[in-house]
Amino acid sequence: MIDSHCHLDFDDFNSDREEVLERCRHLGVTHVVVPGVSMAQWRCLIPLVNQYAQLRFSVGVHPWFLDDYTCLSSELFRCKALLLAAMQPFLSHRQCCALGECGLDKPKASNQAEWLQQQVVFEAHCLIAQQLNLPLIIHSVKSHDVVLKYLKQYGLTRGVIHAFHGSAEQALAFYKQGFLLGAGGGITYERARKTRAAFAALPLEAVVLETDAPSMPVSGRQGERNSPECIPGIATHLAGIKGDDVEHVVHQTRHNTLSLFGIN
Repeated sequence: MIDSHCHLDFDDFNSDREEVLERCRHLGVTHVVVPGVSMAQWRCLIPLVNQYAQLRFSVGVHPWFLDDYTCLSSELFRCKALLLAAMQPFLSHRQCCALGECGLDKPKASNQAEWLQQQVVFEAHCLIAQQLNLPLIIHSVKSHDVVLKYLKQYGLTRGVIHAFHGSAEQALAFYKQGFLLGAGGGITYERARKTRAAFAALPLEAVVLETDAPSMPVSGRQGERNSPECIPGIATHLAGIKGDDVEHVVHQTRHNTLSLFGIN
């Protein structure tokens, strides 16, 4: 099994990161992808991934952290140039496997100017992904149609819509574009009927497993720190939603993740 999206570098894991990864190994979670969310954080990822061979990472600027980067221009091609220049030292690392976490979060924008800046930064990531042929790890909240518009505009066909919480129609539209959908703790809640229906409608070839740890705990563990150790439970819930056996879910989602991120 692979956790395709886990913020293992966050301070929540400072006291027991080594133990968490050891328990993951015993549970059969062989790899963990740690997404970049800010330029300052990318530097902190390098010593972490150098220490643990089972980790992979990505570099991106999350829409929640744009306030930290006033140097990111509102002019698209300048923004792209600044972003790519900052990314270059990290992209050559053997454990760097993607761009992101980037994307759009409409509720986070308090005004039109912030919403437009989010779009410029996301579009710059799209341009870099197009240039370098790298997959994108995308954060999309109440923004699926706009995200899909940019993916189509730049002909992008590799990546994952992280923590997907949308309709079956939206999920299938992303998959038709070539993007996979991240199934995490959200699918373990009975009340998440729309999300569960979306994953029921998708072919298993369209899905990767994720935790988004330390956030998005599974049902029954609300208020607790989430962990990549929860991946087996998410796989079990997905198997129930799909009416499939767990072994097949584990095998197919692992294959999907290895192929997407070029993990060997």
